[in-house]
Amino acid sequence: MADYGDQLLLETRNNIYYKTKYIRVMPCPNRFKLEKIEDWADPQRFHYKANLKFPECPSSLSGTVDMQVTEEGIWTNICCPICGYSENWSIGDGDELF
Repeated sequence: MADYGDQLLLETRNNIYYKTKYIRVMPCPNRFKLEKIEDWADPQRFHYKANLKFPECPSSLSGTVDMQVTEEGIWTNICCPICGYSENWSIGDGDELF
């Protein structure tokens, strides 16, 4: 059973009017080199990354950036101010990034 704090967090995130913006220091998800298209499960994501201004974030593998995080209801969006990479997910889908 989840504790009261976890329950409040879930109730807040299920509120469609919940909105917040903050900065999170973390490695950019776009820090890996662009491999061959055959290595990607979804070719559309390969083409998306290949067409970015920076297919690999200049922050490198060991660097961290001030990711801009926006939460609206159950949706979370992160955006890298250096390379412009952004990713959007629902509650729980992108938690491995954090």
